[in-house]
Amino acid sequence: MKKIQLLGLLTLAGIGVVAALTLNSKFRIYSGKGFTRIFLPHAVSAYSFFDLPQAKSYISGVDSTSVYISSISDPFSVLSITSKDHSLKKNTIQLSEKQRSDVKNLDRARVAVFPPYFYVFNGTAPYIFEGEVSTWKAIRLPAPPYYSEIIPFSPSTFVFRGVQKKDRHSVLGKWQSGMGEPVLAPTLLEAQVDGIFCVDGKLIFNKSSNTLVYLYHHRNQYFLIDTTLRLLKRFHTIDTTSIAQIRVTKGEAGNTRYLSSPPAPVNQLGKVWQNFLLVNSAVIAENENRNQFKHAAVIDVYDLTEGNYLFSFYLKGPTESKMTDFAITDSGHLAGLFGQRLTFFSLGSVWQK
Repeated sequence: MKKIQLLGLLTLAGIGVVAALTLNSKFRIYSGKGFTRIFLPHAVSAYSFFDLPQAKSYISGVDSTSVYISSISDPFSVLSITSKDHSLKKNTIQLSEKQRSDVKNLDRARVAVFPPYFYVFNGTAPYIFEGEVSTWKAIRLPAPPYYSEIIPFSPSTFVFRGVQKKDRHSVLGKWQSGMGEPVLAPTLLEAQVDGIFCVDGKLIFNKSSNTLVYLYHHRNQYFLIDTTLRLLKRFHTIDTTSIAQIRVTKGEAGNTRYLSSPPAPVNQLGKVWQNFLLVNSAVIAENENRNQFKHAAVIDVYDLTEGNYLFSFYLKGPTESKMTDFAITDSGHLAGLFGQRLTFFSLGSVWQK
């Protein structure tokens, strides 16, 4: 690994455009040719739902019994909801007055809960706060790098996606509080178009194997790395979109890049449970009903040992709202977020085979 100086605020802010455009394009159906899905009956079964008091919510974490819910409109309020009896607890992340006055863009913070720790992130400020869920008191970690995607895998230690100054391409790196410059792995992300939007994706930590998954958003690929950023394996999802379908325009000065049109999403969301990778796909298969695909979220399941596709299933909530997020508790309860309604699903026997 080698260290490379990172380009910060302007380029990383531009990456945020991808999420907004992809969200707007969720309601289109992207047709896939040359692949079919295997739907197993009773892979999941909905058993209850919970109406959230917060608007603009997302799932910020899980543990063995609970799902943690955060809100874009109220980032320092975190709800914990048990999957068994829907016991609700409201937690407030505590920052001192000095911390609040020293940090910009606190209203744009994102929260991640990895019990027993929680984190408050903003990659364009940049800042990282860390604390324990037993007290919800936050401590600011000094001098993090700029980042557009980040995930913790041990206390004060993170894998992130930043931007190299040399070629303005995205790069994965590792940073630990107190280490100074991050260590980067410039060969992990493989550029196809521009090196920024074409390699957009999601970092997912697999705590059962202490490894990480990087799931590309706009192509049928994902790869596994260990916590030293060593590449373990590269795999493909079942659809046939091997090249990111995006169009990029450079600004007049040549330093800024823009998406010319909404990107065609392939893998919208990804989660890991045990040794399974669950991918919410945006591409319809040849053997699917378009109306059913439009009104439900399709989840493809992969075995992370060999990268084999196993089966698929649909997630549909009790309303017409589209699913915006999902997660699985350590004990095997799946939660899907549909508008402001959190729906719980039990896993069927197929997961034990």
